[in-house]
Amino acid sequence: MADKEKSSFSKTIVSLIIAVPALYRLVNNFIALIELEAKLAERSLVRLFILYLVLGSLLTSVWLGILAMLSLYLVSLQLSWLMSLFIVFVMNILLLLIVGLIMLRVKHDFSFPRTRCFIRNICGK
Repeated sequence: MADKEKSSFSKTIVSLIIAVPALYRLVNNFIALIELEAKLAERSLVRLFILYLVLGSLLTSVWLGILAMLSLYLVSLQLSWLMSLFIVFVMNILLLLIVGLIMLRVKHDFSFPRTRCFIRNICGK
């Protein structure tokens, strides 16, 4: 009986000795994978930033073209240049206010209002 227990114990020790290097390699491979994915994410983030800059400049040029066409259209309706530019300016200000109000409303969601309310309710009780 003691022989079987000794044999079982030695097999367990041998298994552990074999498993430790395998576990070490597994952890090293996992860390290497995380490092590679972090580098890939960094490169992708840089690419996205550059693409957003290009997108912003293209959208700006499109918006300026639309404003120029609108101004020319208003002049073709026998409005003066000054009145056409004023109408375009007022339209830009109104759109700026609308976008600003929408941004304020969306910004409120970043503060996790429902989660804070839930935590307050839990702590208050």
